[in-house]
Amino acid sequence: MFYFFSEGKKLRIPIKQIIYAEIQNHDLQIVTNGWGTVHSRMSLTSFLEKMPSSFIRIHNSYVINTDFLMGVGYRECTVAGNVVLPVARAMQEDVERQFLKR
Repeated sequence: MFYFFSEGKKLRIPIKQIIYAEIQNHDLQIVTNGWGTVHSRMSLTSFLEKMPSSFIRIHNSYVINTDFLMGVGYRECTVAGNVVLPVARAMQEDVERQFLKR
């Protein structure tokens, strides 16, 4: 379970339900499978430190759960729901390696 604060409430989400997280203007948006999108005032680095090794950073603004990684292209990847996310040039090889592992 992943525990966090959102809008003054302490919430929990099963880690296996988290597809990816995105940071926008100091607001962490956690996109889930079945729970919708939830928000928290947490840094992406703090979020990643609490996640298991199946979560990797793909860009300054994105962390994905590789269990939901469906495809990899040049400087982009596709996760569940056919969501296409940018991949930083420096992280491209790591994303491709993770894709081939799964």
